[in-house]
Amino acid sequence: MSRAFVKEDDDMQRFREKATEERQLREWLVIQEKKLALLKEGPQAATIEPAKREKWIQAITKDIEQCRKALEKTNA
Repeated sequence: MSRAFVKEDDDMQRFREKATEERQLREWLVIQEKKLALLKEGPQAATIEPAKREKWIQAITKDIEQCRKALEKTNA
């Protein structure tokens, strides 16, 4: 097989991997944003212990920031 075809296959494989990674990051970002919204404004948010709730909010906010940075890298 010609090296030109192998190169094209490698490029296509990298493209697919990048597209899959980006899709997974976007899905995860949506999930994390929903969690954050529920923790901040959800009807059951008041029933969670305040210290624990604040800890979860901080962790999810940090995860959202990391996810957005990763998405910026994949789009660059």
